[in-house]
Amino acid sequence: MKSAEQLNLQALHRVRSRLVTQRTAVINQIRGFLLERGLPVRQGAAALRLALPQILSMPAESLSPRVVRLIQDLAEDWRYLDRRVALVTKEINEIAEQDAHCRRLMSAPGVGPIAFQVPDNESQAIHPIQDFSIRITAIESSIWGQLKALAEGYAATHVRSALVTRRIAGGAH
Repeated sequence: MKSAEQLNLQALHRVRSRLVTQRTAVINQIRGFLLERGLPVRQGAAALRLALPQILSMPAESLSPRVVRLIQDLAEDWRYLDRRVALVTKEINEIAEQDAHCRRLMSAPGVGPIAFQVPDNESQAIHPIQDFSIRITAIESSIWGQLKALAEGYAATHVRSALVTRRIAGGAH
């Protein structure tokens, strides 16, 4: 049976995951509206964030006032979701820093409060949690062995949902 603290942390991870999914959907919708109007923006939230002010100030022949208003509203939704994700992430990090089990798990290379990162030159974090068991084979056996030893006696579902992205060589990012 999970403790109240474990259930609380699990709930925070679920909320964060939902918020990130919603934020991604908003970003993709903005990008889609622009692409439909012949205004491609390169991939990545940062590229879209940089391009939006210039795009929204284009003449009405490129974007109608209605579409500009829709995109502005979606951009406000995006900013709101960014703030919510940051707040929930901060809360997860605070809990992880205070929890002895989380601190112990995070002592393994590449482990932190949000996801589990594959070592070496692979930059893609293991997230969402469903990919964890499939992608774990990419992790060096010594690191996986260390993680298993650290996690012994702790609920596997909590181990999977209490991990955070951290650069192997550069520490937290």
